[in-house]
Amino acid sequence: MVKVKYLLLFKEKTGKEGDQIQANTIRDLLHAICRKYPLTRELILDKCGKIKQYLLVIVNGNRIPMNFIDRELSEDDEVIISTPAGGG
Repeated sequence: MVKVKYLLLFKEKTGKEGDQIQANTIRDLLHAICRKYPLTRELILDKCGKIKQYLLVIVNGNRIPMNFIDRELSEDDEVIISTPAGGG
């Protein structure tokens, strides 16, 4: 199980600060979050069902570009998922 921490809208939509989810890759993890918390679907997937490119995914303190979402995860990985913080 991968340790997941939710920030901003993900925390709001899941009602949780964190979770443990079984996933082999970042892509698997994002889809598993959609299944477990349907309200997060609009944050993760576009209208065509593709993973949105603007998500903020941090694995063990390192930001992961969305073109690396097939990166394998291990059981001791800690993943932070968020939407970008807006400013103004």
